[in-house]
This record gives sequence, C-alpha cells and structure tokens, in this order.
Amino acid sequence: MIRQREWLILMISLLLFWVGFHMSFVFGGVILKEMGASDQLISIASVIGSVVELPFMAFSARLLKRFGAPRLFVAGLLMQTLRFFLLAQMRVPEWAIVINMLNGPGYVLLWNSAVDLVARLAPPGLGATSQGFMTSALNLASILSAAVSGVIYDQLGFVGLYYIVGALSLGALTVFGVGLIRRDPRPIEA
Repeated sequence: MIRQREWLILMISLLLFWVGFHMSFVFGGVILKEMGASDQLISIASVIGSVVELPFMAFSARLLKRFGAPRLFVAGLLMQTLRFFLLAQMRVPEWAIVINMLNGPGYVLLWNSAVDLVARLAPPGLGATSQGFMTSALNLASILSAAVSGVIYDQLGFVGLYYIVGALSLGALTVFGVGLIRRDPRPIEA
C-alpha cells in the first residue's frame, strides 16, 4: 500500500486534517466555556453537527455513486476548512451552533469518501488491513494533536488555534488536490 502514490497522498491528507480536527474537537467546549457559554449551549453546539449529519449519512451511498469519492473528499475538506476559519472569527458563543452545522455534511462526506477510497486502493485481500492502517494514521494524528494543542491554545488563544486548524485542513486539501491533478491517468473510482 505504501508503494501506491494515491494511498500515500490520501494518508498524508487524512493525517494533516485529523491533527487539526482533533484539536478542534478537544478544545471546542473549553473555548465556548471561556466565552461564557452555558453548558446547554455547549451541548447544542457540540451535537448539532451530528444531527445535521444524519441525512447526509442516509444518502451517502447515492452521493458517492453520483459524484465519486475524490470529489466528495474535497467537498468535505472544503466544508471543514470553512468551518474552522469561521470558528476563528466567532465573537459570541452562540455562533458555534450555526457554524458547527457545517460539521455534519463536511464530516460525512470526508469520512465516507475516505473509507471508500481506502477500500478501492487496497490490494486484493488487504481491505481490512488497509482500513486498519487508516485508523492507525488517525490515531497517530490524535496523539500528535494532543502533544501540541494545549501549547498552541495557551500561546495563541482560540483564534490562533482555529487558524492553525484551518491551515492544517487547507494543507490537507492542497496535498489531496495536487495529488489528484498529478496522479496516474487510471481512475481511482475503478
């Protein structure tokens, strides 16, 4: 798998994105609490993305079939990148409810397309192994994130943290986009 250029591009993109996504996930409630949000508002802001996620999850197979996994992966990264940069601009905690609605479709499109791409890129007989490698990469990203996110938050505050998270997501989008443009002519979808 690591000899496949497409596999490496996908894993690097996921690793970059997940480092930032994990930072956002871990500090979301802390940031809202420091902004004066009630526990109820923090709960709503945290769960709203999951609620919005449901219809996208229900239709994800149709979306994958119609648009293809690479396009949906890019769309998911775009939505997440936009969400992170909007969170950096947040001035009152209530904004988090509306902004985090982007997490629903963004997460589903990114996650389901990543799982689909990993399955398609897996060599014959290594489908489960390739999914396990993807999970390992995401866990490594969470460890890397945990090691630096507190320092970033202490030094730069939530605005700086979200800008870094947005930059990581934009980096993932760039790696994947350039990788798609420069990939072999054989389609990933086949």
